Amino acid sequence: MVCNRVWRAANHQAIFKNVGIEPVDYAYYDPKTIGLDFNGFIGALQNAPNRSVFLLHACAHNPTGVDPTEEQWKAIAEVMLAKSHYAFFDCAYQGFASGDLDRDAWAVRYFVERGVALLVCQSFAKNAGLYGERVGALHVVPSTKETADRVKSQLSVLQRSEISNPPTYGARLVSGMNEGWLDADNGVEVSLILNDAELFEEWKADVKTMAGRIIKMRAELHRLLTEELKTPGSWEHIVQQIGMFR
Repeated sequence: MVCNRVWRAANHQAIFKNVGIEPVDYAYYDPKTIGLDFNGFIGALQNAPNRSVFLLHACAHNPTGVDPTEEQWKAIAEVMLAKSHYAFFDCAYQGFASGDLDRDAWAVRYFVERGVALLVCQSFAKNAGLYGERVGALHVVPSTKETADRVKSQLSVLQRSEISNPPTYGARLVSGMNEGWLDADNGVEVSLILNDAELFEEWKADVKTMAGRIIKMRAELHRLLTEELKTPGSWEHIVQQIGMFR
């Protein structure tokens, strides 16, 4: 099931339909409150057939900027467990919500801790500035090693038939696969972002800077509308929402 307010809904819909899955919308955004339709969301989880798959945004929901609170995520996880639903997390903006990679990963980690069946589609396109390199990872969390081996086997078959070999340049920059790579210009091994403590801390600082700028821009727009321009209506959603989108 796909959220009823997703900027990439057309692409999500096409992806699912191309593999013979007819997606169904679920309630998420409430235009009256400009916030989360939590009751509608929970109701959709409760009323869906057991073992349904729900596409969820890990953080910085696109396009609403409306994320569940930690308490709401906990309630969502309980219903997911009770109904044996499967969580399909889209994680494209980790770090761009709060500026903290760990905080933005909270929902996914909590679901894993609670034992919710899930997978995570993670992208480094935005938070590592590698949009044209198509850098990401698919994380599947099975309940047993036997299941993990079966999943890995099937994913290998799918990858071979669909993309053969993925682009390596961006992946090496991010993950440091093979522990480093040769810089053709300088002839020296370059340590890479996730494989080098110093670079990793520098990257986290850069992500925090970008997220901080987004937060400051929201605060400034709110100030201009409410204090300087005296614009009628409530504009609290501008500072209550999170991430790049509204």
